[in-house]
Amino acid sequence: MFQIFNTLTENIKDRVKNPFFATLIGVWLVRNWELVYSIFNFDNDCQLLDKVNFVKDFYRPKNFWNELGTNVGIAFGLMLIGYMLIIITRIIVNQVEYKIIPFLNDKASNGLAVKQTLYEQVKKERFELRNDLEIVNKKLIETEVANTNYKNENATLKIDILSKENNILSLKNENQNIIGERQLVSEQNQKLSYEIDRYSKRNEELLDRQIISEFLNRNNLSETKNIGVPKIIETFKELREQNLETEFLTVAECIYGTNLTTGIEMSRAEKYVEMNLIEIHNGYKDKRSISSKDMDLTSQGYSIFANKIILENALKKITE
Repeated sequence: MFQIFNTLTENIKDRVKNPFFATLIGVWLVRNWELVYSIFNFDNDCQLLDKVNFVKDFYRPKNFWNELGTNVGIAFGLMLIGYMLIIITRIIVNQVEYKIIPFLNDKASNGLAVKQTLYEQVKKERFELRNDLEIVNKKLIETEVANTNYKNENATLKIDILSKENNILSLKNENQNIIGERQLVSEQNQKLSYEIDRYSKRNEELLDRQIISEFLNRNNLSETKNIGVPKIIETFKELREQNLETEFLTVAECIYGTNLTTGIEMSRAEKYVEMNLIEIHNGYKDKRSISSKDMDLTSQGYSIFANKIILENALKKITE
């Protein structure tokens, strides 16, 4: 019971501390002072029932919601007036402290007093200059230490240079002996390189012929080739029929083969996308034109770009 009473008391204290509730209570006390005064000043011969009847008679002609609305409105108006007075007084204080008093001080000192803003600016600049000076001094010390280290390293390098010069002299003598042997090896390497190039070219020719031969003879093709190679050749044929071969190879070379860039119309790029030759980066599909750096070759597009000669030979074989 005692704990409940303490809780109720603390709750009432918190409500009273609130400016609105305190004002509301004050308004109610002023508007109902007769009731409050009578409760604490009944005659000695009045019974409890008389007191209750007095309170009932006091509130009977009054409407509860009208009274509550009136009290709340008056309390809110008083609070608003109070805050407006606080704001007005604060404005007056600020005007006096920051405008009128400095103006009077300036007039009284005849221009000898330094303004606070100028003082603060000079103080800030002095602080910045001091920091800059400390930074310069620190860099100067670091430079001196680095200069000392460079001198020590320079002396060490001179010793190393002398040692390496002696080694170079001895290596030159050995190099003269090796040069003769290297010339013989170089001649042999040239002969081997020539043979390797000859066999490589021959191998490329045989590989081209094998690919074309396998495509033309479908009985020897694997399932993967039966699906992939005809599609690539069909797409290459479509490029040539629509006069798009030269443009596509130029774009493909800029995308994959060189560091150059070129641009084409978006409608043409979308045509290449439909043919599964290129992919357009996200964010560039709504433009009228597109650069080659904003596109990538698909696997089919790269196959056509890298095997143009083989595809031409295969296309000739098919048309024949």
